[in-house]
Amino acid sequence: MCLIGNDEGEEVLGWFEDDAAVVDLHGGLAGAFGTPRLDLWGTVAVDQPVDVLASRTLPSAPAFLVLGRATTPQPVFGGVLVPTPDVVLPLATDAGGMLDIGGTWPVTVPPGAQVGLQLWVADAGGPAGFSASNTLLITSP
Repeated sequence: MCLIGNDEGEEVLGWFEDDAAVVDLHGGLAGAFGTPRLDLWGTVAVDQPVDVLASRTLPSAPAFLVLGRATTPQPVFGGVLVPTPDVVLPLATDAGGMLDIGGTWPVTVPPGAQVGLQLWVADAGGPAGFSASNTLLITSP
């Protein structure tokens, strides 16, 4: 377990087995509830449980989790999309403005491969109608 800092200077408690496996690239785009926060809980190891948790998002809103094998920052909707959009998962935040995606670290991600994660939320309080989370860069074991 470790403390990591976010863009607002707050310390956030996160749990992952190998601190070097997850790097917070910070950034994000504020919306009606501030800048959404993306965190990873669990162990970055094959077949081990991991949870991607989002907070500070607009409640009950359409959202998109962007996963990419590279980080190539591009301007989008008044913010910066950091991971390349190799996979875009349509999701929705819950009534409390949270999102929890659980599973296990996939065996198909080769050792040493990096995956970037960033959440974009439809949010009228953000520039161009969107808010975006920080970006997590995860290195597969």
